[in-house]
Amino acid sequence: MLLRFCVPLLAVLASYFLLAHPVRFGSTSWGKYAGLAQCLYFLVLLAPPQLALVIQFANLPLLAVMLILLITAPLAQIVENVRAARA
Repeated sequence: MLLRFCVPLLAVLASYFLLAHPVRFGSTSWGKYAGLAQCLYFLVLLAPPQLALVIQFANLPLLAVMLILLITAPLAQIVENVRAARA
């Protein structure tokens, strides 16, 4: 009964530690821009009510830019990792 648990666990651990390849992990310019857009969006959300007119116009475009960059940043990292693996 115990072998039914231990054998697959040992096989998985062996494949993980013996056959794993390192993945390059770092920041891309897209990721830096995404972080900047996220900071600006939070700044707009936390702005005082006296700036409601500016907030109303900046909120939706900044949200769209932030979401696009937050989707693009991981894709750029994946593309860089694929290029590094081929080289």
